[in-house]
Formats: sequence, structure tokens, C-alpha cells
Amino acid sequence: MVTTPRDGYLTTSPRGEASGAHILLELADRPVGLAIWRVFRLLTLWMGEPPESRRGLLDADKVHAALLATAGDQPFDPEDPRGALVFILGEITASQPDLRRAARACLAVADWALGAGAEDTALAFARAAALVGQNARYAWLAGRLHREHNQALQAEIWCQVAYSLAAREHDWEIGARALMSWGHVHLNVGRYAKAKRLFERAVATAHRFKLPDREGEAHHYLFTVARAVSDRSSADFHSRAAAALYGPEHPTLPNFAHDLATYWMDSGDYPHALQVLLALVGEPSIESYPLQLLFAGSAMRAAGACGQNATYDALRRRFEALCVECPTSPFYAQALLHAGRGAALLLRWTAAEDLTLKALAAARATGQHDTMFAAEQLLMEVRELHPFKRVVHENPENAEATRVTVQSLSERLSGVGASLAST
Repeated sequence: MVTTPRDGYLTTSPRGEASGAHILLELADRPVGLAIWRVFRLLTLWMGEPPESRRGLLDADKVHAALLATAGDQPFDPEDPRGALVFILGEITASQPDLRRAARACLAVADWALGAGAEDTALAFARAAALVGQNARYAWLAGRLHREHNQALQAEIWCQVAYSLAAREHDWEIGARALMSWGHVHLNVGRYAKAKRLFERAVATAHRFKLPDREGEAHHYLFTVARAVSDRSSADFHSRAAAALYGPEHPTLPNFAHDLATYWMDSGDYPHALQVLLALVGEPSIESYPLQLLFAGSAMRAAGACGQNATYDALRRRFEALCVECPTSPFYAQALLHAGRGAALLLRWTAAEDLTLKALAAARATGQHDTMFAAEQLLMEVRELHPFKRVVHENPENAEATRVTVQSLSERLSGVGASLAST
């Protein structure tokens, strides 16, 4: 679906999506699948018309009769999308539809579809919510959802739409989030210069409109970019800025703690990294399986570098269970690579090769070029049985600052109460 803001509303050029064939195929074995497909077809037809042409487009009596025959008069229920379908059709056949209400109903269907493992259906209704809602927040949610499911082109389109609408609505909270999500799309595929420009715009927006949480997140992303291009002075600057802005209740504090621990590992300071990573693995408030997978993989790398076989094995059991839960996560390849490095550092060559091959395949499938290159390099070293030099040290210039940061992060992580919400 191609989307463009025009004359104050979003229009759609379906290009094959109007048929909803992908939904029908995905939900073929579910009784409610036919009703979802029918509603999507009618909704797409309705969205394709300008607002002034929508009244009377659908025969309300026939639409309601067909839906009620399939769905019944159902309330909203996260376990049953039929109530949301009734709400959608009620609005698109009304003389004065409540677009926000219709959009919320679309999101309810998307939420149900995610829980049912119907990814295409979820993404289709997330796009529909953004199209119907005419709102920056819905467009940003659509972009973020596509990014999380490795659909970079759609993610970038929706993030651009979200930023344009946010500027029009003066919703700078969503404007900053849209810029960061847009930058994250480029970060994932190694386009660092483009990502950096977008994150810098997010910093400027958040600072100007006094949004310290968003400003901290943007500095966090700039820290990640600086690490990727080996700009140590910039990495130090942005890590300090992010640490100063993140509070103990910030929902992405665990993400930042992980990235900082990885930075220490890249500098050879594995003991401090392992201390923080084990705190993350044991943090009960982190409910996201993809993040748990990434944290466990990184902790396996640190445990391997520290020669802690028992810790590595305990983490490996948890890691293997998480791999089953989230094989499509954008963190999947990176987590496998970290786990492979840990195995290699313990001289477990067979395990290292197996994990690295899986990381390479996952990185290729998702276009994560840096991870793919790193996996190829690691695989070459493993196959040559070239033992790693296990270098474990503290940077003498920053040893005291690192110890203070470790203590501070450990204290703050113990108080993390909010569920994680990625930018």
C-alpha cells in the first residue's frame, strides 16, 4: 500500500492490497477469518474515496446484516476481534463517522492478529488505522510495527508520514519519536550517515520542545551510531548525555544499559559488562522476548570472555528457549552472533560454528549488513580453529567512571517498573 498525505487526509493506492488475499490465506483455518477479510475489503474500498464521496458508498443495512450473520453483536474483546469488526463497519456506514473510533477498532484487530501469529493481517490493519485515523500517532505506530517486523520500506514510508502529520499537528512528542524510528530503519541496515542526521534532528526537536525522555533516547541512538563507526569521543559524549537524561523509570533504560555493556565489551572490559548484563537477564520487569534474547546472547559473550563456563551454560538454556519464541525478531541475528562469540571464547568450536551460521542466515534474511559481515569474519576464524585472545581489562583512564556507572545502572535497573516500549 502506497500512502501520501493530501488535502488534510491520507489516501491509499491499494495496488493489489484491496483484495485482502493475503489476509484470507493467512486466516484460512480460523472461523473468524472470512469476517475479517470481508471487513478489510469494505474498509479499503471506503478509504480509497475522498471524504466527500464516502457518504452512501456502502449500503448500511446490507453491510450490518452480513456482518451480524457472521459475527453477532459482540463487544470489544482482546480474545475475539468480532466486536472490533462491528465497530469498524458501524463507523464506515455512518453519515458522520468517528474516524478515531474506527482507527482504534482497526488497532484492536491488529492487536488480536499479532497475538494469533497473523503478521500480515496485523500489519494490514495497522496501516488501515493510520489511514482512517488521520493522526500522527497512528501513523507512527504503523511505522514502528513494520520496523519491528523487518519491513524496512513500509516502515520508512510510515515514519515519514508520521513526521509530516506531527509537524502539521504540532505534536512534537510524536515528531521526535517518528524521526528516531525513521533513523532506526537506516541504522538496522548500516546507513549510518542518514541515521545520524535523523537522530540529530530528533535531539534538536526534543531539546527545543523540552522533552527530556525523547532527548535521552536520541542521544542513546547517536551513541549507537558512534560505536558503529568507531568514533570513541562521540560515543563517550552521547553515552554521558543519555545517562544524564535517563531516569530509573525510563522504559528504555534496559536497552541503554545493554548498549553500554556492549560498548565496554568492545573495549575489552568484560567483567563490568557481565555484571550489568546479568542484572538485565534477571530483571523480572523486562517482558519483551526479543530483548530478553538479545540480553541473554550478550551475557553469553561476556561470560565466555571471562571464562565462566557454568554461567555460559545457564544462560544457554535460557537463550535456546527464547530463540523458539522470537525467530523473526530484528535482534535475532545479533543475539546469535553474541552467543557464538561467547562459545568461541570458551573454545567450543562446534557450538560457535552452529550459532554463527544461524546468525549469518538471519542477518542475510533481514538485510543487516554489519551483522552479516561480522558473522562471516567470526565464521572464518572459527573454522580455522584460531583461538581468540581473551583480553579482559579495564580502561585505566575510565576505570573509576565505569565502576560508578555500573553501580548506578544496577541500582536503577532494580527499579525498572515500566514495560519496554521501543522507539
